[in-house]
Amino acid sequence: MLLEVQNTTGELYLEIGMTEEGFHYFQKAWSNLMEFSPSAIKDSQDFVKQKGRVLNNLAKSATEKYLKENHILECAAEISSLLDNNPRDRATMKYTEGVLM
Repeated sequence: MLLEVQNTTGELYLEIGMTEEGFHYFQKAWSNLMEFSPSAIKDSQDFVKQKGRVLNNLAKSATEKYLKENHILECAAEISSLLDNNPRDRATMKYTEGVLM
């Protein structure tokens, strides 16, 4: 639940043009997601989708330096491989990977 609140708050800041503030919320959400074990995330499509949404928002708001230092492109590729066959989720992750390249 905290992850969703952080991500949604960040999206609100992005929507009103406060990118840096939004980025801070996405960064907090990402940090919280990283505390979960990889096996917990792989076993839950909800976690995979949430991680994908946070990655998408990081791609929109973070500096190129942050994205490279934190290997966000590699994480996006990994998340893409874990998604189920929902076309919307797959399209979002492909878009995210494209933005990160």
